[in-house]
Amino acid sequence: MHLPDDLYREARARDLPLSELAQEAEEQAIRTAGQAEWIERMRVALAEERGCALVTTDPRPARADPPCDVVAPG
Repeated sequence: MHLPDDLYREARARDLPLSELAQEAEEQAIRTAGQAEWIERMRVALAEERGCALVTTDPRPARADPPCDVVAPG
């Protein structure tokens, strides 16, 4: 992970555990992405179960499994 020099100096001056903080940030990002993917799968499944169109401006449902058709506004 690269930090700008000024941020690195400030973190070092505060004696922050950079490696540990970076690892925690990566783990949180992975968990968050996994949760977002699960939510999208559930939205798609619910729409299919109810026979409804899934209306959204969010392009992520197009990457769901199974994929959804996405109609972008404009």
